[in-house]
Amino acid sequence: MPYSAEDRAFNSGTPRHEYRKATRKMRWWYEALADHMIANPGDTQNEIAAHFGRAVSTISTIVHTDAFKAYFRIRRNAHAERLDAGIRHKMFEVADKSFDLILEKLEKKRDTIPIETLQRTVDSTLKSLGYGLAPAGPTVNVNTGGGNAVVAVPVSLDDLELARAALRRSQMQTLEAPEEAALEPRRASSGEEPS
Repeated sequence: MPYSAEDRAFNSGTPRHEYRKATRKMRWWYEALADHMIANPGDTQNEIAAHFGRAVSTISTIVHTDAFKAYFRIRRNAHAERLDAGIRHKMFEVADKSFDLILEKLEKKRDTIPIETLQRTVDSTLKSLGYGLAPAGPTVNVNTGGGNAVVAVPVSLDDLELARAALRRSQMQTLEAPEEAALEPRRASSGEEPS
């Protein structure tokens, strides 16, 4: 049994009450209008009006209502989610079949594959899984007078936070030092001992 538009919206994560509120004031062909706009994103309001046999002012009024905007957003998000799911599925399928072919090739030619090729394959696979070499840190441009040299400086999040804290302490001491210097002449004139 095919799902209703409300069921499709609910399955894509939209609460039923939000869907019902968005569609309460809509006419039957607004759903077709939203679907047409999703399928033909480059169409002008004139082209849409001609397609539905309505006046351009009618289309303009409808697409600018809050109810239609909410409904259109729900439909567009559901459409994008379906497309994303399809693409993700195909990508996983390609990866799965590719790995099967690579494994088959490794099994058949295990003694004839050069060690360098195997090493590159292993490194690439481990990097894809999040293992292997640590990712390079941010790059720093250093002006050497004759041109820029790029220096890769790996910095962990903890090191960065420690450096920020040290910079804040240094800035606070710099800000407090002028106040201390301003107090010194007053202490000397009043005969106070510096602390």
